[in-house]
Amino acid sequence: MIVRGVGVFYARKQSGSLGENRLPPFGVDLVMELVQSLGLFFLPLIYLFTNWLDVANYTIPVYVAWPGLLLGLFSIGMLGRTHYDLGGSWSDHLEVKQGQELITTGIYKYIRHPMYSAHLLYAIAQAMLLGNWIAGFSFLLLQLPFYPMRIPQEERMMEEYFGEEYRDYMQQTGRLFPPRRRFG
Repeated sequence: MIVRGVGVFYARKQSGSLGENRLPPFGVDLVMELVQSLGLFFLPLIYLFTNWLDVANYTIPVYVAWPGLLLGLFSIGMLGRTHYDLGGSWSDHLEVKQGQELITTGIYKYIRHPMYSAHLLYAIAQAMLLGNWIAGFSFLLLQLPFYPMRIPQEERMMEEYFGEEYRDYMQQTGRLFPPRRRFG
């Protein structure tokens, strides 16, 4: 984590990113990453390899675990597709790269923030798979508070850079899930 944080700091310093001045302070990104890692990696690993969280254990029924496994696999595939569709436009922090084009194909044809959607689905799957009130729900509870802060910042940045093209795109897509289409 520390190595990654230092790498992000130097990448930002060297970056010619246009969104650089609109980013939250460096500490916010680092805190967000650390908190999410706590829920995604550290607490589940503590649950799986120690007895420290056993006080919060419960039994997961098979009819919950199997759909949880399928949802987890789906979310990992969705995350992979998101990275594939983004290609060189992906960044670990909020920025628009010089000459970047708006991605509106692949999964982005339907959803503006599929990476966050994949994280959310994975967090739900984790809760369905880990029979522990702390480790199972940790990623979901630690991930959700960042969405209301991060997504509007990202959308403002994209709208400032892409203008009308992004506003039109927003009308055609859902934020985290595909929009409901009305028929008839």
